[in-house]
Amino acid sequence: MLKRFRRWTAASVPIGLLLLAGCGGLPALGTAGSSSSGTSTSTSTSTGSPTSSSTVPASRFAFVANSGSNNISEMTVDSTTGALTQQTTVGTDGQPVGLALNAAHNVLYVANQSASTLTVYSVSNGTLSQIQDVPTNAGPSGVVVSPDGSLAWVSTNAGLEAFTVSSTDGSLTAGSTAPAGSTPSGVFINPNATFVYTISAGGSSVTVFKVDSTTGAPTAVQTVTLNGQPSSLVVAPGGQFLYVTESNLAVLAAYSINSSSGQLTALQSLNTSQDPAAMAIPNSGTRLLLANAGPPDLESLPLDPTTGSASPSTQATTIGGGPTEVVLDQSQSFVYVVCSGSNAVFVYEISPTTNGLTFLQSASVGTAPQAMVLSQ
Repeated sequence: MLKRFRRWTAASVPIGLLLLAGCGGLPALGTAGSSSSGTSTSTSTSTGSPTSSSTVPASRFAFVANSGSNNISEMTVDSTTGALTQQTTVGTDGQPVGLALNAAHNVLYVANQSASTLTVYSVSNGTLSQIQDVPTNAGPSGVVVSPDGSLAWVSTNAGLEAFTVSSTDGSLTAGSTAPAGSTPSGVFINPNATFVYTISAGGSSVTVFKVDSTTGAPTAVQTVTLNGQPSSLVVAPGGQFLYVTESNLAVLAAYSINSSSGQLTALQSLNTSQDPAAMAIPNSGTRLLLANAGPPDLESLPLDPTTGSASPSTQATTIGGGPTEVVLDQSQSFVYVVCSGSNAVFVYEISPTTNGLTFLQSASVGTAPQAMVLSQ
């Protein structure tokens, strides 16, 4: 059975991705318009101010994991218009659901859920070439990478599995595994890669892990029981707050993060639209972009970056069906929403003056897309 996958790390993007990572500069989104996951992520962290749209390359690349068609869409991204163009697809093992780009080694990691493997691809000018297929514990659902590219973690049915990364080619060597609730369905990392978080829809919980900086070995330090079923998680850019959506209750739960232990303290429970599914937080930390599955829309919720509290949505815009991830590009000018039910990625431009969203494109990809990453 395919798990609903949500990926990320701090501020919403896995390491090295040109998504919404780091601490920087998107102004608060205004009421005139309204994330990676985008998913933020997802997969894990970067810091520093985002590159302005005038200095990023004219063309970049994106990769989308299509669980239904068992392939990865290789796409170009026009950094001026934000437009996506699919170039080709690359076949994978069964049900690719999680992606993480290791920019330090120019490799892409793909979590294949039904095959129970982690496939490693080298990335060259937007083209993927497989270099390794690594067995994992059963049912991998997500993957993240440390900021320096030396470690990776995968959520599986058995828990959180650690991997060390070869400094030569980015290939992986499996390490230890720690239990992470009932069938974890996503993995996330804080900005400093000191803590890793998993969500468990089956166990209605979030598990907090402290990880070894050399081996990546995880040690569970806390399990937080939720009232509903978690569907996504995101860490604020500064790493001091964490947010979890509970899809069956239509709730956004906010927590503060202890900087020493990583443990969570409940702050707030806020009602959202039906079936919240994926989130991203812009670098300013003043808005949370929330994609809901029923009816499908993208909400913009004000955040207080000092207290971590969220306020009800000030706006919403229609998206495709079955959202699985919200991703922002590095310039913070474009929002990409991966929509599994529409077999497409919906693209929006953020106005630099009003911060409103303008629909640009519905880019067709493979069947049942689950995750997306952007790269140089």
